[in-house]
Amino acid sequence: MKYLKKFNESSNEYYQIIDQSEWKDAIFYKSIHFEEKYIDEIKNRLKTEYKVTQPTLTYIEIVHYKWNNYGISQCQDEWFYAKEEVEDEMSHSYGTNTYYKCDQFDGLLKLLKDNNAIE
Repeated sequence: MKYLKKFNESSNEYYQIIDQSEWKDAIFYKSIHFEEKYIDEIKNRLKTEYKVTQPTLTYIEIVHYKWNNYGISQCQDEWFYAKEEVEDEMSHSYGTNTYYKCDQFDGLLKLLKDNNAIE
């Protein structure tokens, strides 16, 4: 809700790690259509080894040709929820998933920048 204080108003937290159940709840029950302006901004800032796909209207994937992939949903009240999948180098399969709640689009950009997916 707009009247609630954002993470970054009270501290420097633009995003936080959450558990899988909170991520699933947001993805399945709070997702809205991913706004094209946000998709375009991400595409314009992506590093060359990444690409964006949109398997549904409410979900985008940022795919790296080898290592990290991100699944992202835009949700109600200007939150973005992201799942980072990191490949296990030894088995060449996805080893760990980390789930994030990002405070507005700025929080999502900060997450992607901190993880070297965007410029």
